[in-house]
Amino acid sequence: MEHKFIFHEITRLITEEAGAEMTHAGYSIADDAVFHTLQCKVEDCDYGAGTRISESLKKLVNTVN
Repeated sequence: MEHKFIFHEITRLITEEAGAEMTHAGYSIADDAVFHTLQCKVEDCDYGAGTRISESLKKLVNTVN
């Protein structure tokens, strides 16, 4: 069940905080691992967006773990 919370938080973070449009989102489970697949696009050219998203995702993962 935790993977659903994390998945929701990741999609929220990307759409709300990064301003990206989610074009596809899904996940799969294999044994004890959950793999999230996300495709999104950012309309405006923002060269710092990747770094901000990466740092926010790291904080999220470290908070949950």
